[in-house]
Amino acid sequence: NDTITSGRAKIEGEVIALMQRILDEYNSGIEIQSVSIQKAAAPQAVDEEFKQVTAAQQQAQANKNNANAWAQQTLATAQGDAAEFDKIYEQYKLAPEVTRRRLYYETMEQVLAKTNKTIVEAPGVTPYLPLPGLARKGAEAPPADKPATGAPR
Repeated sequence: NDTITSGRAKIEGEVIALMQRILDEYNSGIEIQSVSIQKAAAPQAVDEEFKQVTAAQQQAQANKNNANAWAQQTLATAQGDAAEFDKIYEQYKLAPEVTRRRLYYETMEQVLAKTNKTIVEAPGVTPYLPLPGLARKGAEAPPADKPATGAPR
């Protein structure tokens, strides 16, 4: 596997050392200058498996890259949230009760905007009815049955 992919230089170095040791044992006087692997391929019997392993390694790298991108995005979001919290906290230190009420009202506004209910806060309080909103809802209702053409009115 290393011969086909990234380990060629290491293998070439090991081959040089082994060949030189053998030649030195024979006192041949030959010195190996370099070894270069020209072509390396997986045996046909395992070629398909080798391709699958390579594809899996590439997929693993892609997954790792996606995870890193997600982590960076999550970190940026968290830093933004922390900065927003710090800003609110600075206001809270100046006026705790005002900030507390403002946060409550903003939250209630967001939550209640999604409902179709009228909320009466206390007995004797006249609820505010959003008449323009109700008028729009009434306009969306299907029209009443029209009399048939030629029928008396």
